[in-house]
Amino acid sequence: MAKPKSSGTFRLDPVLGASQGGETDRTRATPSEVRPRPDDDELWSLRTVAQKTGLSRASIYRYAARGLFPARRRIGPGRVAWLGSEVRAWMEGRPLLGRQCGRPSTSSDRRTDQGR
Repeated sequence: MAKPKSSGTFRLDPVLGASQGGETDRTRATPSEVRPRPDDDELWSLRTVAQKTGLSRASIYRYAARGLFPARRRIGPGRVAWLGSEVRAWMEGRPLLGRQCGRPSTSSDRRTDQGR
C-alpha cells in the first residue's frame, strides 16, 4: 500500500504551541518561554520553505547558519520545520529588485552573461 503524501505543513496547537500529533522537543517549554503566536500559524517542511521562497535546500541552511534566515524547529526524530509566519516575515523583509537606496533600476544594475 502506498504511503500518503504529506502537504508539508502542520497546524500548531494554539494553546500549547506544539504541533498536533506530539511534542515539539524532548522537553516542554514553560509558560514564560512560550511566545504568543497567531492561532493559524503553520509549521513548514524544508520542501515547502524551498517552494515558497524559491531558495535551494543548501541556500536555506547556509542563510540559517549565518543568522540570515529564521531558525528551524525540531518536530520529531530526524524532522525539522519552520514557522510559516517567520518565513513569510523574512520574505516580506527582502528588498525589492531595483529599489535599493531609493533609486530607480538602470541597465548597469543588471548582470549580463557576457564572458561566462
